[in-house]
Amino acid sequence: MAAHPAQVPFWHARCCLSIASAFDHASDQLAVGQLAVRLGSTPRVREMGQQLVDDGATALSRLNDVVAKDGLALPSGRSPGAERNDATLASLRGTQFDRAFLDYVRTSNDAAFWTFEREAKVGNNADLRAYAADGVAVIDGQLTGIKMGVAEMQKSSTSAR
Repeated sequence: MAAHPAQVPFWHARCCLSIASAFDHASDQLAVGQLAVRLGSTPRVREMGQQLVDDGATALSRLNDVVAKDGLALPSGRSPGAERNDATLASLRGTQFDRAFLDYVRTSNDAAFWTFEREAKVGNNADLRAYAADGVAVIDGQLTGIKMGVAEMQKSSTSAR
């Protein structure tokens, strides 16, 4: 029987990436991305949302492969905090949604970047190290896109005045 993923740190006490946190990050990207595709008021936000959907789906598939190989399991669902965040974002419209989406993804990715980077450098499991290293590259690309989106929003709000 597989161990409960929330109780299993991934292979090394010094590392911070757990199955549950990796799952939360990937599933959160998928869900928040779907909201941005549906509710984003600018092409940039909708494109970023689609990128998060694609990245999150790929990450979940790869994570599933990693845990299956090691006889573990993914969590059965997302955290209650993630569900509350979705509800908050879903209640917003227009530029309010866009700003909240960009801020949330930036904050989430800033936190995840360090965790993934540390796992990629010092993790004991080669599969998770590779997963984390790929995640660092993806998160870095997303952060660049977010900075561009924020700059565009600031430029458009300044020119609208």
